[in-house]
Amino acid sequence: MSIIKCFTVVEALLARKDVKVNAGDDAGHTPLYWANKHNHILIAELLSKQGGILK
Repeated sequence: MSIIKCFTVVEALLARKDVKVNAGDDAGHTPLYWANKHNHILIAELLSKQGGILK
């Protein structure tokens, strides 16, 4: 999946009221952590603008 398609999916998910931008995985890592780890800058910026924390 291209980064633009991923961005579109993340954007659509963040538009939902029931999605928590800082939901952690089993290790406590947030979506912003994973976006940064994999150098997905556009997605990291989007998550950050929506209140994402790096954890």
